[in-house]
Formats: sequence, C-alpha cells, structure tokens
Amino acid sequence: MSDVKHTPGPWLVVGDADPEVHAEDGTWIVNQVCSGAGDENDDGMANARLIAAAPDLLAACKAFDLALCAGSRDELIAAAVLARGAISKAEQA
Repeated sequence: MSDVKHTPGPWLVVGDADPEVHAEDGTWIVNQVCSGAGDENDDGMANARLIAAAPDLLAACKAFDLALCAGSRDELIAAAVLARGAISKAEQA
C-alpha cells in the first residue's frame, strides 16, 4: 500500500449550524458541510460525521486486510474493535 497522502486523523466535526471538519491540529479538512436538503441540517451533520470518520474507517479497513492476510484471530478482533469505533464515530447522534 502507498504512503498516506491525506491529512492524518483524527478528524473532528466543529460547529452545529454549518458544520466543518478539522484535523486535530485545527487544519481545515472541509470548510462547510451542506445537507443539500433545504434548511434542514440533519443531513449536513451526518455527512460531516461520516467525513470526520474517514481516517478511522481507512485504518479499520487496513487492519482487516492485514488480519485476513495473516490469518490471526487476535488481529481480526483488533480490527473489529477499530471498525466498531469508526462506525460509532460516523453514526453518533
């Protein structure tokens, strides 16, 4: 796999009305996440959470890939823990 070319995580959702996604050091990832659904912002916030979870989701996918290649039960369990954390971050209310 290639070297990471994106801003390293974790990424965080900042703001409520017009959510943004920032890296932990404050670097902007996405300036404003829109819902595209008129004046309802629930979709925009859900989109921002999903974008913010991207580095965690990528790490979980890589962990599963490694575990599946190695055939290690412990590595599969560790990958599942990473995946559950990333899913929780993406879906938090």
